[in-house]
Amino acid sequence: MFKKTLIVALLFLHCVTAISHDFEVDGIYYEYTTDGVYVTYAGDSFSAVSDEYSGDIIIPSTVTYYGNERKVVSIGANAFRECKGITSIIIGDNVTQIFSDAFKGCDNLQRVSIGKSLYSTHGAFYYCNAITTVHYNCVHVYNCAINNSSVMEITLGENVKGVSDFVGTGWYKKQPEGLLYLDNWLVGYKGEEPVGDITIAEGTTHINEYALSYCNSITSVTIPQSVIYIGDFFLRNCESITGLKIDDDNTTFDSRENCNAIIETNTNTIIKACNNTNIPTTIESLGLCSFEGLDFVEIDIPDNVVEIQKGAFQCCEKLKRVTIGNGVTFIEDDTFSGCRALEELYLGNNLQIIGEGAFRNCSSLTDVQLPN
Repeated sequence: MFKKTLIVALLFLHCVTAISHDFEVDGIYYEYTTDGVYVTYAGDSFSAVSDEYSGDIIIPSTVTYYGNERKVVSIGANAFRECKGITSIIIGDNVTQIFSDAFKGCDNLQRVSIGKSLYSTHGAFYYCNAITTVHYNCVHVYNCAINNSSVMEITLGENVKGVSDFVGTGWYKKQPEGLLYLDNWLVGYKGEEPVGDITIAEGTTHINEYALSYCNSITSVTIPQSVIYIGDFFLRNCESITGLKIDDDNTTFDSRENCNAIIETNTNTIIKACNNTNIPTTIESLGLCSFEGLDFVEIDIPDNVVEIQKGAFQCCEKLKRVTIGNGVTFIEDDTFSGCRALEELYLGNNLQIIGEGAFRNCSSLTDVQLPN
């Protein structure tokens, strides 16, 4: 009798320990986490149950179990590993991470759709060499790009704010050299860096972050009427630019008064300047790193400017004299950091706050006129 009881107890213990997931809904296995649930495999290891997932898989944004709704926030390590029957996956909008080897061995996975919250894949798709089509709707694609050579078709959703150049994909290999476009995005460039006068193609609506950064042989850039989004730093360290022009019919950006700058129209903010920029009398803000690294020797900031954003003039190594108008009340962090030649600084009468490191490494600064 004792032996029979012990055997039954051991069998019961085995059944309990063989199940690691907390619950299953619509064929998807989940475990609880502090901020929701994550997708996992059935059984006590990824190999415990063979091909528990197959066909077209949809990971929902939320899942309800016994009346309790929870967000699906991640896909766990090895969750779909060796599930060779999977052909496509749609990843819900609340999934923020996919952990390592989640899709390793999914040899027939062909289509992937990524939701708007994903920011890291931890290489989960590295070994999925049948993927041909990927749709991205996450904010920063470069953190979760699938660059497998099998990928031939890439599409972008409305939430995307920064993309990869997808080097390594079949899509990239078939693109011509020169400016690199994907759908209505200027992604960057392929091959030799652009030189001379650059005209961005009409129909382009989005310009990627860092798209043409460090292209020191570009002399001017013309942006068409169709552009509605320009990512940060898309012309960073392009030191030879002397002309910036926005098409007159563009309603999002402008270059008013032939100022040789890119201005965000509705905020009156210069978001990118060049060595020939003049600050129009209607400008209210000098944007993030907008004059960074330029060759100005002197700069007079007029009274109409009320805001100088972080790093606006950092590393302007030839800048010797700065006059700040009476409209400015706050100089943000690092605004003039690294301006090693700066000798004279005249501060406006309404200045109230100077941010941390605003004049860091301005080692030549000897003459400062304080507000009255």
